[in-house]
Amino acid sequence: MDPRPDQDPMLLRISDAERHQVAEHLRRAAGEGRLDLEELDERLEATYAAKTYADLVPLLADLPGHGGLPVLPPAAPRPPAHPDPAYPAASQPGALPGALPAPSTSSAVLSGCDRRG
Repeated sequence: MDPRPDQDPMLLRISDAERHQVAEHLRRAAGEGRLDLEELDERLEATYAAKTYADLVPLLADLPGHGGLPVLPPAAPRPPAHPDPAYPAASQPGALPGALPAPSTSSAVLSGCDRRG
């Protein structure tokens, strides 16, 4: 069975902005003499073909200073360990998980919205 992206964050897809960020880092490395033009071309091609964070790791692994680059995906948000005291209805017995209390009043100024509940 294939690992699911929610089980391994390295399998999450990367964005175009992250690809461009890695490509810029590779160009700087070539400008410093760390990569020759042939290797730069190969790595840039692999960068723009990359689909997941795992595809980027070998492209940057032997280069210094890639901190802050999208080598590791952002941490997934975790649900709170304790019920939120701002929503006491959600922590009552029999309440659905994540349930919010019914709003008592909601009004919007200059937009014509008025909600009572």
